Amino acid sequence: MLSLFISFNNKTLILMKHFALLAALAWATGVSAQTRYYVNHAATGANSGLSWTDAFNDLQQALAIAQDGDEIWVAQGTYKPTLDDDRAASFEVPSGVRLYGGFAGTETQLEQRDWTAFPTALDGDIGIPGDTSDNAYTVVFMPYSDEGTLLDGFIIRNGNANGHWSVLRHIDGGGLYILADNGEAYPDIRNCRFERNYAVRVGGAVEVNVANSGTAFPRFEHCVFTDNHAGGSGGAISRGGGSWINRGAFLYHCRFERNSANNYGGAVSCSIGTTGSDTLLVQNCIFEDNYAGKQGGGLNIFTTRTKNLFIWVDSCLFRRNISPQGAALNMLHLSPSKEDGEMKISNSSFIENMAEEIILRILLDLVKYQTIQNCEFIQNYSQSTSLILISALENVMLLLEDVYISKGDFDAAIFRGAPLNGSLPTVINRLKIVDVQRPWINNVHADLFINNSEIVAPLLDEVFCLQKFYLYQNTPPSLYLNNTTLWLGEQARVVTPGRGLIANNCIFSNAKMLLGSFPTVVNHSFFANMDTLLTGATLGPGIRSQVQPLGRASSVA
Repeated sequence: MLSLFISFNNKTLILMKHFALLAALAWATGVSAQTRYYVNHAATGANSGLSWTDAFNDLQQALAIAQDGDEIWVAQGTYKPTLDDDRAASFEVPSGVRLYGGFAGTETQLEQRDWTAFPTALDGDIGIPGDTSDNAYTVVFMPYSDEGTLLDGFIIRNGNANGHWSVLRHIDGGGLYILADNGEAYPDIRNCRFERNYAVRVGGAVEVNVANSGTAFPRFEHCVFTDNHAGGSGGAISRGGGSWINRGAFLYHCRFERNSANNYGGAVSCSIGTTGSDTLLVQNCIFEDNYAGKQGGGLNIFTTRTKNLFIWVDSCLFRRNISPQGAALNMLHLSPSKEDGEMKISNSSFIENMAEEIILRILLDLVKYQTIQNCEFIQNYSQSTSLILISALENVMLLLEDVYISKGDFDAAIFRGAPLNGSLPTVINRLKIVDVQRPWINNVHADLFINNSEIVAPLLDEVFCLQKFYLYQNTPPSLYLNNTTLWLGEQARVVTPGRGLIANNCIFSNAKMLLGSFPTVVNHSFFANMDTLLTGATLGPGIRSQVQPLGRASSVA
């Protein structure tokens, strides 16, 4: 018991504790110290798992006894989930257990390991070596993992989820299967490499199952995914659902190379469900040489969330990805919401991607704030339609800022679709387009503001020439140009059948102006070699014109 004495005369408080009783209570409630287990396939000791000398030879021995809070250190080598032909066998990681690979087998501190120099492989090739038909369906299984669950420093390879459709774990997630069906899963996966995994349905390397209102937010940090394939979607990763807990980046400093899917998301496919309020953040990742048979060669995002939708792709590289639509990145909102939401793509590069139509495809119709900021698009190829396609319906604000487009082949550089009424404007700040054959800017049914931008054609005898530039502003809103240069080829057009053009401090060269019936106002601008000088326009102060081009204009009157 506890004895408590209070003396109000001298204002002292004396608390006497019976330590023996507290120790007994701790024993009765199961308080115990965390345990570290060691695994080394080459160890020859007592096989107790309590030291490197006496390490378990089989990782399954450690997983069978590990409890929440325990660690497992695994030495270099190859470990298979079974020694027989049981394809359903997996390495099952208990919730709360931290599993580390990449040890030489002598370390005393975690910081001493080197998973590159001492690779630790979890391998699904359990049958005839090199014959994938008898490989394990799923190499690693993580059911209902809490935030303390960790997989760190492993190569996960040769899973083959081609089993019967009655068991999802036998057809999804060949490398890793994270289960949150009617529950929760929040594991961390760090410093891992996923190689040559296959799933007949989704998640060639990784599947995150959040069926029946489950919630999940796994985090992948400093991982590499190469040569994984899905017969459906998510060649490397398929993630469903969402989370009420926001844990930062879903993908951070990860690399995706040569992954493929027959349908959506050659590297990654995310299906954001109605449950949750988390931000889908992909940061500092590389998507290179991935392929999708339908949409999203690099990254594909579907969502049915009707509110609290936040998507952010930051500091990523998309290079040489291929897909018929959205070769680099594809986003599609299946259940549009009128609630405020945000989509942002920032500090990213899109280089040499190839599509039948559209490199960056964003169909988030009612996500209110959509931004592309500080991005570059270089040498992308779209057989038809657009480099960037954004379909933004009513009450949507679209901002493109510090965007650079160079050397590509497509019908339109930027296409923004909008409804007839009620749409917020498209604002383009500091856009630069150079050396592009058909850099149309097509903005439908919304005011278009282009500020501090430059669209430049080289001389006609050079390889790339803006001879078919169209700046198209559809009815009825207006086109606003401020501090912007249009230095164009002979067949260029500026088309404004709507309310007309308002231009301030601009440079126009070689542009044929096809204006609507609404007033056009031009102030402090320079015109060179124009087909017609804005017939019917209201010309303000500071206007200069030149019949023959003088070379590139460098100043504005």
